[in-house]
Amino acid sequence: MAAAASGDGRRRLVVVGGSGLVGRHLVAAARRSGRRCLATYHRHPVAGGVRFDMAADRLSERLPDLGPGDAVVLLGAHVDQAWVDANAAAARALNVEATWRCANDVVDAGARLVFMSSEAVFAGDRENGYDEEASPSPVSRYGGLKAEVESRRRAPDAAGGIARAGWIVAADECRRCP
Repeated sequence: MAAAASGDGRRRLVVVGGSGLVGRHLVAAARRSGRRCLATYHRHPVAGGVRFDMAADRLSERLPDLGPGDAVVLLGAHVDQAWVDANAAAARALNVEATWRCANDVVDAGARLVFMSSEAVFAGDRENGYDEEASPSPVSRYGGLKAEVESRRRAPDAAGGIARAGWIVAADECRRCP
């Protein structure tokens, strides 16, 4: 695999949405393991991070050295399902259109892409869960938006991978843990 475009010969992990719950944990784990990691944030600054507004910015302009050797995990989205329901147009603008532009920008730069989706693409009606080949059947607007991006990413000419996160209850009952 080619070295990161940033020039020091080491691959880099870029976490778009590095200030969110999943992003913070991913960035911390990557840094603990010694991995070069860069987080982006929109409203909540991250130490050593880069401010990035998916709706207004191009990732390749905020990170001009983005390229082969970089892996980008695309987490940025409106995730509060009640907010998504109440703000359908704004949620679609970020969760589908801005996400799609960002994903294409990553692929066009030659970096590897992982789009973070959600178990919300499924109805939750299977006792034994779902596998990767199961067809999405969302019951929420949020799940429908994630399923739409998944569908676009699965097109024959689309590059990159899809990962889905779910929620479990952590040992502390007041906390959810991805």
